[in-house]
Amino acid sequence: MTLPNTAQIPAVLRNAKQWVCWRSVIREGKTTKEPINARTGNLASTSNPETWCAFETAIQRSESWDGIGFVFTEADPFVGIDLDGCRDLESGQIEEWARVLIESFDTYTEVSPSGSGVKLFGRGSLSAAAWHKINLRNAPSHGGKQAAIEVYDRGRFFTVTGDALESSSTEVVTVQEALDALEASYARPKAMAAPRPAVALEIDDH
Repeated sequence: MTLPNTAQIPAVLRNAKQWVCWRSVIREGKTTKEPINARTGNLASTSNPETWCAFETAIQRSESWDGIGFVFTEADPFVGIDLDGCRDLESGQIEEWARVLIESFDTYTEVSPSGSGVKLFGRGSLSAAAWHKINLRNAPSHGGKQAAIEVYDRGRFFTVTGDALESSSTEVVTVQEALDALEASYARPKAMAAPRPAVALEIDDH
């Protein structure tokens, strides 16, 4: 693995004891990422704080795994937005639909381990009725991945690379207004008729 660029990762995330390592596995023919308890090497759980650790511990143990990850919990103020398949692997160019979202959130954003997506870390919370994943069927995609938007504020972990976008904020800022707008823009059941960020994107929510 390539060690994360720790200098780029905001201190507010580094200081939280919500870190795990992760490994890539094939499950039912699909690649998925499993959280690993950095102290024991056993599987971690996003609902069990006893399986998380401090940032420094995750870094120290990360060479045995594929990377490190940050767990989102109900008790913290953080939210993660994952934009899949939006980045060209060779040029680094980001598709317009994702670029508009990145600019509207204006918070710490980094390139995912695959290089074909980006992850945003902000301060905010989802409504009880919020969706968590939207597939964008007719949007250009990269890295063999379906263009998609995923949003979580608890019960999940995000891989962390420290490979920050050059235009990214260095801070994890409050994004509630942008988060509410994103949720409303793709709200069900009016998603097919709702306005889209910059381009008309057909939604597959199954």
